[in-house]
Amino acid sequence: MGDIHSSLETWRFGTLDSSDAESVSAIDCALFSNGFEAKQVRVEIESGLGRAVWIQQQLAGYLLARRDGDLLEVTRLAVVPSFQRAGVAQALLDMLIRDENDAQYLTLHVLKENAGALRLYLKNGLHIVGEDGLSWVMQKSLRDGAEDALFLKVRE
Repeated sequence: MGDIHSSLETWRFGTLDSSDAESVSAIDCALFSNGFEAKQVRVEIESGLGRAVWIQQQLAGYLLARRDGDLLEVTRLAVVPSFQRAGVAQALLDMLIRDENDAQYLTLHVLKENAGALRLYLKNGLHIVGEDGLSWVMQKSLRDGAEDALFLKVRE
């Protein structure tokens, strides 16, 4: 991989805010068939936790999450294709878990067909605890001694 991927000197880590909604939406709509429009991204950012990695001033990846008590739910994690396999997704997960260190559980949905993301999540200790149509529901305990499985709340 080129210098852009190998040097953390060009990486900037931070929190998303509403001004990032348009750029996040553009990437989200390009990567996902159910991509979030800018209005939805703003709602996600304002009601939850948004993290991002910029490489050479370009948005390389982002993570949107929500917190409900002890449950930390990743609602979206995406990396621009030219930055995939460079550690961006790992950095986003690490940043969220570090910042929300008092959460007890991490959960997310991953498309069954997304083998790369599934490998990343398994490597990070998440386990498949169920399925939801085309997605696996994955979870991990973030605290020692916590139950391995949590019955997830159904979103209405």
